[in-house]
Amino acid sequence: MGRRPWTSASASPPGGGPVVAEPDGGGARGVQNAAGGVENAAGGTAGVAVQHGWLARGEHEVPRDVGDVEAWLTPPEAERLAQLRFTKRRTEFLLRRWTAKHAVAVALGVADVGASGAEAPGGGASVAALARIAVLNRMSGAPYVLVDGEPAGVDVSVTDRAGWAVCLVGAGLDAVGVDLELVEPRSDGFVADFLTASEADEVVEYVSLGAGNTGKAFDLETNKRVAEFKFITWRGGADTIRQNGLFVDLFNLASSDTTKRRELYVLGKREPDRFLNGRRAIPSVLTKHATVKERFDLRHAADGYLTVRQYWESVRDQVEIIDLRDKVPVFGAEAIALLHEAESDA
Repeated sequence: MGRRPWTSASASPPGGGPVVAEPDGGGARGVQNAAGGVENAAGGTAGVAVQHGWLARGEHEVPRDVGDVEAWLTPPEAERLAQLRFTKRRTEFLLRRWTAKHAVAVALGVADVGASGAEAPGGGASVAALARIAVLNRMSGAPYVLVDGEPAGVDVSVTDRAGWAVCLVGAGLDAVGVDLELVEPRSDGFVADFLTASEADEVVEYVSLGAGNTGKAFDLETNKRVAEFKFITWRGGADTIRQNGLFVDLFNLASSDTTKRRELYVLGKREPDRFLNGRRAIPSVLTKHATVKERFDLRHAADGYLTVRQYWESVRDQVEIIDLRDKVPVFGAEAIALLHEAESDA
């Protein structure tokens, strides 16, 4: 089986749109191709522990036969699997463990890809190696790793979406986080639906809803408003990446030199409201946004904002947070389906 180094990349699931993984722990990124080859983030042989790296695996690679599953799960994992009643939840549980175990096996040198001994069904680290690794959950739901029953000395974050899972492994970091979302560009049809529900005399100046940096200041600007849209489903757990992106959009809107209405659209307000009224430290939120942090520090050097709540209280009259489901009804059903689909990132 071929190998691919852990470098910045994205994975495209069979028959679906692109899936983008965005690590929130910093450092190296990587993706595993559908054929199943991986190597450690240092680029050398297995046995060399890495500081951080990530690995993606597809649902189609996970063995389904009972005997195969029992061979690579530890007893606590097998017990947890037996408690899951629904096929979908069982499938996602196995996918996350399959991905995390392979990532940890490579990162810690528990076994190299293609090591001697029986390979795991679907290829990769040996069954014996995977059976030594347990991916369990703390009371908070966050995952932790044991190897041969002892703490592994690394942090992991696991997430899944649309038949793919990504595991980020970090050593020597305070915390790691990774998120996986389908890239779903919105068409002009969305804008038409949105403005139909808005003001009849509103004129669009530009729309920039595609993924990536388009050079436009906002997702939408009309003769009456500037707006940002967050087409993401909040899970109510480790939403660090979503929180960071929301804060950046909030700051960009609040600091804009405009007399137009400033609006930030989300799918569901409960979790965004909880974050904006919380005590997360602003330097933590802007860790991965150096340019924004420079602008923020320059603009608010004399204000002494330390937490998200302190900043939000100062700009809440300038930027309106709006639930997009109330504006465009189709997003109500869409969001409910996504919420049912989303499971714990562990």
